[in-house]
Amino acid sequence: MKMNPHPNPSPESGEGLGEGVFTKELKMDQNDIPQAIKSGKTVLGIEFGSTRIKAVLIGEDHAPIASGSHEWENQYENGIWTYRLEDVWTGLQESYRQLNDEVVKNYNIPLQTIGAIGFSGMMHGYLVFDRDENLLVPFRTWRNTITGQAAQELTELFQFAIPQRWSIAHLHQAILNKESHINDISYLTTLAGYVHWKLTGQKVLGIGEASGVFPIDSQTNDYDAGKIELFNQRLAAENVSWKLQDILPKVLVAGDTAGILTEAGQTARSYRAVTSGIPLCPPEGDAGTGMVATNSVGERAGNVSAGTSVFAMIVLEQPLSKLYPEIDMVTTPAGKPVAMVIATTAPPISMPGLTCSRNLHRRLGWRSANPGCLKCCIPRAGRRCGRGRAAGLQLLCGRTYHPP
Repeated sequence: MKMNPHPNPSPESGEGLGEGVFTKELKMDQNDIPQAIKSGKTVLGIEFGSTRIKAVLIGEDHAPIASGSHEWENQYENGIWTYRLEDVWTGLQESYRQLNDEVVKNYNIPLQTIGAIGFSGMMHGYLVFDRDENLLVPFRTWRNTITGQAAQELTELFQFAIPQRWSIAHLHQAILNKESHINDISYLTTLAGYVHWKLTGQKVLGIGEASGVFPIDSQTNDYDAGKIELFNQRLAAENVSWKLQDILPKVLVAGDTAGILTEAGQTARSYRAVTSGIPLCPPEGDAGTGMVATNSVGERAGNVSAGTSVFAMIVLEQPLSKLYPEIDMVTTPAGKPVAMVIATTAPPISMPGLTCSRNLHRRLGWRSANPGCLKCCIPRAGRRCGRGRAAGLQLLCGRTYHPP
């Protein structure tokens, strides 16, 4: 049995999932896989990334059985980075079709039932619907940097760092802009939450993803009630007809019941290849799935993700004692507080001032006995920095990550 070398959870009781992850060293024989597929002793995970939708089926030994994918790209429309919701379902169906074709090809069995399903997606963003479930404005993704005023105001109000990509920043900016859809909002969610809602009917989010919608209280594993009240006071001053808690998804932690695949969800989304009634886990963001995949969910554990953005996360023993604007506070899927530092690497976003390793360390508050351990050049308007290095992050391992 493998164990995260952190405090000792009990695999028999199921306790301690926030401290470390136990996995049994099972090795399925190749001849066991067809029976596992037939009996539904499998788990399907689907992630909506920024450039690709990925579906992976695993067995009881956690090893992949089959996979499928679909490439997609956000579009820049009317000053907003967005994806069409029609493309969400097209991509889901194509990823699943490829996965099922691989199962049939390799094992001569159609995939008809699954033990459990989980969805994750690109972090946060802004999806709002009216009471008739109509999308009110195009999906505003995490890549948009149009909420600077709102993020600054909320950071000062809450004394808690609110990044521009968070859902609450998008909502507050729309209120500041006096956008016409505000009083029609009945539900606010993220991409993973949207897909989960349409397939199960459940308006829920995993706590890691929810922590990028609105600040979380890790003592209650729910939205911070004091900050909710502060925001509601702002809503009242703007004559908004609803209160924040009435439009947010319910917060769930890893292991909570999050609904089942419904017949209505199958019919509406052409997801009929498998039977209804399959349980789903709480929908999470890509940061949370990365923590779990690297077994970095215990206190003082950390991981680095390099994709359309580069971010580092460390699980804390307790919440920060004060505001550090450079650090975003999120959580593990079990609700443990996590400190995150993120840099968006993909164009067209520029980061003025981050032109050398010393400046990067200073701006992000990083400390190191050897400042050369992380060399960086994020150019202004595509230029090279004074040292002449090309754009990229040289990580501790010595490899350099270049933006696409």
